[in-house]
Amino acid sequence: MTGNSRQDAPALAQLSAYLTQPAVGCELCEVPGGELLWEDDFCRVVSVKDGDYPGFCRVILRQHVREMTDLPGDEQMRLMRVVFATEAALRVMLPARQS
Repeated sequence: MTGNSRQDAPALAQLSAYLTQPAVGCELCEVPGGELLWEDDFCRVVSVKDGDYPGFCRVILRQHVREMTDLPGDEQMRLMRVVFATEAALRVMLPARQS
């Protein structure tokens, strides 16, 4: 990328389209991923039943992105707010872990 926003716009649009297309073979794009706990137009929170990890949840975006850093900054922050809210709810619902 050259740093010229007019020249970069088509490349950025192409990259954005590639990163957000549904990924064939991506399990989290194709199935719910667990028991739905909460959702909005951006993401969903699911509970994953795993005896070794009580309270294990996933926050899954509605659009496919390979990595969180592929998201624009405002969407990264929006996603992390959901992660932090999920953790806060789990801390209330689950007993404190013993060391």
